[in-house]
Amino acid sequence: MSQDASIIDPDAWHGTLDDEAIEAQAGGLSYKEFSRKVEQIVSAKAKPIRGETVPFTLFRDIDPAPKKDWLVDELLGAGELSVFYGAPGCGKSVLAGDAACHVAAGRDWHGRPVRPGAVLYVAAERGGLVKRRLAAWRAHHGIHDIPLAIVTGFFDLCTSETDTRKLLGTIQSLADATTAPVVWVIIDTVAQVLAGGDENSGRDMGALVSNLARIQTETGAHVTVIHHVPHAEQQRMRGHGALLGAADTAIRVESDAEKPCHMAKIEKANDGPDTIAVGFTLASVTLSVDEKTGRETTAPVVVPADAPNSGRTSKNVRMSDSVSLALRCLQDLAADGSHPHPNIANIPNNVRCVRVDDWRNICYRSHISGSTEPDAHRMAFKRAMEKLKAQRMIGSFDEWVWIA
Repeated sequence: MSQDASIIDPDAWHGTLDDEAIEAQAGGLSYKEFSRKVEQIVSAKAKPIRGETVPFTLFRDIDPAPKKDWLVDELLGAGELSVFYGAPGCGKSVLAGDAACHVAAGRDWHGRPVRPGAVLYVAAERGGLVKRRLAAWRAHHGIHDIPLAIVTGFFDLCTSETDTRKLLGTIQSLADATTAPVVWVIIDTVAQVLAGGDENSGRDMGALVSNLARIQTETGAHVTVIHHVPHAEQQRMRGHGALLGAADTAIRVESDAEKPCHMAKIEKANDGPDTIAVGFTLASVTLSVDEKTGRETTAPVVVPADAPNSGRTSKNVRMSDSVSLALRCLQDLAADGSHPHPNIANIPNNVRCVRVDDWRNICYRSHISGSTEPDAHRMAFKRAMEKLKAQRMIGSFDEWVWIA
């Protein structure tokens, strides 16, 4: 071995020396010859690996003003994850089912525009009861065909991916059957899809979150899970915090012990207002009557109501000129009182309703956009109506609108 080769420090090669390099060194190569040999070996090992990749967006290509898409305006984001939670009997499942039907029907929900599409309700708990509630909604609203489906039975979204794959296939079948994209998947409840897993285990809840994320990613649908609260601490959801951490929106539903009223309040909102509260009561709908016993089979439906102690106020709200004009026009039309109350369950009894078309026409005549262009009027009216809804200053249902 030459002197130059004998003084080579192996550490200088950062662990790239293998048996072949050591043999070359021991073979009496010069320093230069040995260096060339090592470079050849390192170069051969440094060939780039080609295979599956993950899509990425370069920094320079990031949208400077991305627009958020909503499933339910300013409440549930499209393609996100949410949790409805509360104590037994608070109405969380009834409320979720009511929202699901409105989305499938393309109808505003508590004055909020929705993104219409197909909905899959996974009733892993009390499937028969959920079906009765949906049948009650159908009878109450007189709507008999919407792109909504319910699946019942046992589902394991914790210990394996088998049922997750089945749900993905079911979602695709629902989209094919209704010719509408599935925009919402509701899973009722967390406890029933853990398949014996521990709610307090980060590992088990993490596995659930992983499967929920897969449903989101592969379908683009918003995923909602219904969850419970601890008996002693009914202000928080039960179990490990992995679910809350993963959720984009968490909505706590509670009932008022002194009044026949329920309230759903946002407790977490990653990218939206966190002061929204939805008030509602439950009305009983008779589905059938036993001819022999006269016993009725009933199920509850949601009836909108003012949210008690929501903290919401319409005072001192800063409005643009077009929004202010639209509100004044609506106030003038409501004061006229020429429209009789439509007597629809979703519209409060103590309000004066106005047809949206009449309101729109008077706003156009008042030059709501400050322009003479019809398109400018149309956009200005649309923005004004959305703003007033978002501020909860007006309510709307179908063709009717009123001052909240």
